Amino acid sequence: MRGSVRVGLTSVAAAALAAAGLAFGAGPAQAVPPTIKLTSPNASAPLTAATIHVEGQASMPQGGTVTGQLQIDVTSLDGAGGRSVTLNVNSNPVPFAWDYATSVNGRYRVTVTARGRDGTIDQTPSETAVLTRDVAVEVKPATPTGVGAKVGKGRDVVVSWNPNTEPDILGYQVQRRHGDDVDWTAAGNVAETTFDDTATTTQGGSYRYRVLAIRRGSTAEQGLASDPSTEQSVDVPNPPPTTTTTGRNGSGGSTGGAGGSGAGGSSGVAGSGQPGSAGSTSPELARTGKVDLSGFAGLLSDSKVATPKPGKGKEADGTFDETLPFKPGDEAVGEDGTALGVGIKEAGGGARGRKPIAFVAASLLVTVLLMHLLWLKREVERVPETTHPVLDPE
Repeated sequence: MRGSVRVGLTSVAAAALAAAGLAFGAGPAQAVPPTIKLTSPNASAPLTAATIHVEGQASMPQGGTVTGQLQIDVTSLDGAGGRSVTLNVNSNPVPFAWDYATSVNGRYRVTVTARGRDGTIDQTPSETAVLTRDVAVEVKPATPTGVGAKVGKGRDVVVSWNPNTEPDILGYQVQRRHGDDVDWTAAGNVAETTFDDTATTTQGGSYRYRVLAIRRGSTAEQGLASDPSTEQSVDVPNPPPTTTTTGRNGSGGSTGGAGGSGAGGSSGVAGSGQPGSAGSTSPELARTGKVDLSGFAGLLSDSKVATPKPGKGKEADGTFDETLPFKPGDEAVGEDGTALGVGIKEAGGGARGRKPIAFVAASLLVTVLLMHLLWLKREVERVPETTHPVLDPE
């Protein structure tokens, strides 16, 4: 009987208090929302692990219970998706923990939502609390594996490696060390898994290579490098010595090639390494006494001078033009396009600068004709005198 009275008195007291509140204009009692505290993740520093660990507690500060569903959401702020989890709760306080595995670096938002009721005088079903926290994920890419280096036929070095599996890989940086160098130098940045280093073609020696993977950081403007891969060493042969093309060398109007010189009117190919032949009498001249003027055309061809065009200065027989296709100040050019360092400078201006060349050609022609005459003279002197016998008349 006493227990029933106490319950009745308690009910009457509660009703009286509620009525008093209404009488003085306080309105119906409202529930205090839950309090949410997060101990992880920490927003003050970027996360260097691929998993976002969400841990904390929800509670009703003035009594009551955290009821219904407690929800945790992790969403990418860069459009890379997200995920949520829901926990059914009905207690006070409510601890929670959840791990979300990220696949790409970037910015993420963690959201925790909780609901609760605070006691018997609460006139509303429940109150809701929401807590958000933004975090940055910056995980280094894995170290590249399978790195190899080999020397190519042109003394270049081809470096290759296995591709990384991270979906936000930006590319790779190949680093090089030469000889006794202490510091590593960036040889190149590529998106593929091979790199052709052509800097080694000009300098041989021992080279070492390593590869770093580069992936996006927490922002699109940031890149994160992996730890360097294992080193690979190669020995590159030295390049062959550089050869220098020499100019014309010769005497007596001859042209000598690189590595040889002409003499006695003979010619060698300039810049070809073919020596000029020794001066000697042509077998055709010794046998027939005829002069083959085609040798002059050969001289022009060997010295890489174009065949003269008909024009001013052409002689009556049409076989020789004293005007060579050079202009004052021009340089002769070899087969490979290299200047031979031979130029014809105008002396006194006009046609006067070409007279020495015409004089040399005329002198050669006169020399050949004189040799021919001397040969004829010797042939004539070899004929013995014929004597006729005198008959004795008897």
